[in-house]
Amino acid sequence: MKHILLTIVLAFAAIVARADNFYYGYAPFNADDNSLALTGTNSNNFMSVAIGLTPEHDPVWRALAGSKVIGVRVYLRNDYKQRKKEWSCVNIYQGSLSAEPQTKYADFLAGWNEVMFDTPVIIGNEPIYVGAEVFETLGTPMPFLAVSKAATNYGFYTRSSYGEWQDYSTRGAVLMQAIVEPQNPVVLERAAYVSFANVPLTVAPDQLFNCSVYVHNQTSEPLKTFSFETTDGIISHSYDFNFEDSPIEPFGGRVIDTRIYGPSTVGTAVSLTARPTLFNGKDAAEAMPFIGELYVMKDAFVRIPLVEEFTSQNCVNCPFMAYFLDEAMENHNGPLLYVTHHAGFANDRFTKKVDEALLYLFKNDNGTFNPAVMYDRRVNKGEVSPIHTAQVAETQPYDDALNAAASFPAMAQVYVDTEFNADGKMVVTVHGAINRSYYEEDIPVYLSCYLCESGIPVSAAFPQMGLDDEGAPADLAEKFHHNGIKRIIFNKELLGDRLEIIPTLDDTYEFSVTYDPVEIDSKWNMDNSDVIAFCHLVDKDDMNYNYVLNAGSMRTNAYLANPNGISMPRTDIHSNTCRGTFDLFGRRIGNTSLAPGAYIMDGKIILKK
Repeated sequence: MKHILLTIVLAFAAIVARADNFYYGYAPFNADDNSLALTGTNSNNFMSVAIGLTPEHDPVWRALAGSKVIGVRVYLRNDYKQRKKEWSCVNIYQGSLSAEPQTKYADFLAGWNEVMFDTPVIIGNEPIYVGAEVFETLGTPMPFLAVSKAATNYGFYTRSSYGEWQDYSTRGAVLMQAIVEPQNPVVLERAAYVSFANVPLTVAPDQLFNCSVYVHNQTSEPLKTFSFETTDGIISHSYDFNFEDSPIEPFGGRVIDTRIYGPSTVGTAVSLTARPTLFNGKDAAEAMPFIGELYVMKDAFVRIPLVEEFTSQNCVNCPFMAYFLDEAMENHNGPLLYVTHHAGFANDRFTKKVDEALLYLFKNDNGTFNPAVMYDRRVNKGEVSPIHTAQVAETQPYDDALNAAASFPAMAQVYVDTEFNADGKMVVTVHGAINRSYYEEDIPVYLSCYLCESGIPVSAAFPQMGLDDEGAPADLAEKFHHNGIKRIIFNKELLGDRLEIIPTLDDTYEFSVTYDPVEIDSKWNMDNSDVIAFCHLVDKDDMNYNYVLNAGSMRTNAYLANPNGISMPRTDIHSNTCRGTFDLFGRRIGNTSLAPGAYIMDGKIILKK
């Protein structure tokens, strides 16, 4: 799909340069596959999408008064040759989406389509909505595409089977534009739209957080430099971008992974407004502001996912799982930490007592087995254990699991510091902060800390079964190494030592633990080793209360201090909908009849047993 889109982009750029008509909307012309979201019902049903163009909210659209909307440009994932049945068409609505539309039936081909109305509609003081409709079939489901990181406040609506229109604006910008014939003279100068999306579930007040910023050029002039500001009505921040080497094309858009400041006040739905300020070095024209609502917590932290794999040197299937899990971890756009537990199938020379002690997490009646993996020891909805057994021979399921793990709110911040004393022994200190709810509700929090070595090659001394089995990837034996091997367990108790959480004068809740000095074996490769620490709960009777609040290592210390360039994975809900009660997966739930588990309510962690 990416190659098709890029080919169309190049052809379209030439059309814009020649034509008097232009395309108006909020979607970019080119979009990376990773930022595209499918839109549809995935069933045999009518599916409609529309974009809203409202002079009340959009000053640039207001400036086009007297110009004409003459057609619609829309991207379809498949062919929909349904014109004769009057199942595929474009529509234009004046005033509201409940108005009777002007309809033009057409056959759609996969890719971009342009369909002209019989009668142009003059842009005036009323909102105008342009849209497209097809009959979605099971053979070709999810007909429309949207750029998930290009959020709008008023620009994306869907409807299935002639039901009620649903506002999908916070889910991105659908690949659709109005074709406009301008009234002379109409000159759109220095006009741009900016929004932010892909934000964490919770952010800290007046602190930088990772997100995606979408910049949309609303003029026929290439956009080379751009500035915008955000404000919560109390504090404003300015941000500058330079596109000199690769300008944003006329009427095009671009998604940029960056960081912006959160609002300065705490609350469950705090508004943050983004507006353009400079366009190619000159004052930007008045444009539609983007208003996002963020869940702001004073002790919001950056999530560092902890991946723990149960494996064995004697397990023939374990390298197969590790192959695809390793690929996913290499692809992951952000920090993560990895530990192996050599227990569950057969013990080997890497097995530690803590590995056997953790087998209670399998929670099944059929014994334990390998390979298996868990992400932050979190139990998925409908499951009874945090353990995930081997999946299909594909990287994608592990990619999805890692992205989901990174999107969960972090309830602790974990820093690791190491030094060597005069005797040459390693001294490890783990310190950080905990969400206040754990202190206020006296919830026991435990700290585990390991020295782990990776990159240990397979050899006679360190063998591994299953590397040359039938059906194994051709390069499995070449790529496989023993990774995440625990060399030292710092915590005194196998399942972690209970933390002492100390409230401070600035209303934070901190901890600090310094472990006894330890000897480092000269055979260990310390260049491939990490001290990994994590705060977590422990409950052998209820699997919901073993999850990891957050993890840290020496490597992630630097990331937490300066995470520029790392984008946060997309969460299941957008910041504009962060009201009410959520589970720790970021899913909205009702306040009544809560099942046992952990929940976020008004910035506090609530544990219901």
